[in-house]
Amino acid sequence: MRLYGDAANRYDRCYRVPVLNIGWMGWAKNGELSGTTGKALRMEAVQVLVVPKGDSAPSLKGSDVAEAFRDGGSLSVQSHVQNIGWQAVVGSGVVSGTTGRSLRVESFKVNVTGANAPGGIKYCSHVQNIGWQNWVNGGSISGTTGRSLRVEAIRAELTGELASSYDLYYRVHVQDIGWLSWAKNGEAAGTAGRSARIEALQFCLVPKGGSAPSNNGAATKMHFLVGVSYSFEGLKTYVLTATSWEGAGESSALSYRFSWQRQGEEEQHVIRDWSSTRTAKLTVDDMPDQEGTYLLVIEQKDGYGNTYASSKSVYYKPSTGTCQELINAASKDIGYYVGNDPQTGSKFGRWYEAKVDKNTRNYDFGDDGVAYCVMAVSYWMDLAKVYGPGLPRAGCEGVYFAALADGRTVSATSIQPGMLILYDWDGDKLPDHIGIVEKRINSHTYQTIEGNTNNTSAGSQDNGGWVARRTRTIEDGILCGVVPYYS
Repeated sequence: MRLYGDAANRYDRCYRVPVLNIGWMGWAKNGELSGTTGKALRMEAVQVLVVPKGDSAPSLKGSDVAEAFRDGGSLSVQSHVQNIGWQAVVGSGVVSGTTGRSLRVESFKVNVTGANAPGGIKYCSHVQNIGWQNWVNGGSISGTTGRSLRVEAIRAELTGELASSYDLYYRVHVQDIGWLSWAKNGEAAGTAGRSARIEALQFCLVPKGGSAPSNNGAATKMHFLVGVSYSFEGLKTYVLTATSWEGAGESSALSYRFSWQRQGEEEQHVIRDWSSTRTAKLTVDDMPDQEGTYLLVIEQKDGYGNTYASSKSVYYKPSTGTCQELINAASKDIGYYVGNDPQTGSKFGRWYEAKVDKNTRNYDFGDDGVAYCVMAVSYWMDLAKVYGPGLPRAGCEGVYFAALADGRTVSATSIQPGMLILYDWDGDKLPDHIGIVEKRINSHTYQTIEGNTNNTSAGSQDNGGWVARRTRTIEDGILCGVVPYYS
């Protein structure tokens, strides 16, 4: 508002307004802006004073802020998408990315411009094979480009006085799930430990304390979902783990419940009821001795009572034999040498050809010169009635990949007697040889029984023709251990 004519030459018109959630603003004069724009905040009154031209402005006494006007500014979002590149910039509340096209978001930029309240925005990404990256400021790239890596989760928050005036809401559209609920002000949005890509993003600025955006279309009321993983402790214990929230915030707000069930059945067997503990243990003694696929289930619950369940399927074929019976079966063949075998090929290759392959392939596993280390392990496991992933088998790689898929590999320092042991001797991270662990000497040294090795440290260790007891260390190129299906 302003004066006109002679009055405008003699006086200044000063005015101020109280605004919802802010209070009394500072004084404006002679047509200057007073109040707010872009904040959806109503002006609730107006105070007007006329003072002689050139006199000091009215006192700020009673004003809650010094500035007369605050511009909410505009929020901009831009995503770098698989097979597309950088998309066009979109504004607050508009979807950035794609849905229904199975394309990953690889990086993104967010900015707030035009706001006269001091402050800005910062954000970070959880990226495939990297984890949580460092925070970046508005307008900067978070994520990666040119590396074909998916963004799996994000965090974002306003800074400075802008954070006192606004809440920042954001949500993500996740592979195989859809839209998650809205996160706000630094909370994590997305997933961890699920290898799931973010496909789209949506950001909204909301006046401080205002209602959250509509949750229409959301597949869950939770804004961040953890995954479930498991490993082995010893020969018979599954260790279930909920993916860590490290770097995601709010870890204390989550609780977990662990259970298992047979696939296709509704009955759940609780392993650990609701608690903040992220791990639980399940031994095969608590499972039925029945071959089949089982679901290991983790339910997560946030501080608002919202829940979400994740599961991982495992195949289990309980053995009737024990680890000692397997070791005994292998030890009986120590001293066997293929060069002394009066028949063609090895005894293990002939068994594999007759009992497993049965001439279904145009290859004779019982012929001379055929490497037999895996077939020897298959033979001993058959004698002991012990089952294992990918077995019986004629090659090491098939055992390795089956064990990886079934979650039955353990690190080189965690191998126990009765496990299988795989070696990588050429450094390509693929197995070259296999044996059975007879004794754990220490965390770096094992006593093994191996087929088609050498009975000394000289000569070929993976095609030496002997069944021999060997002592192996980490330095010998141990790749991993494999846990058979012991009951």
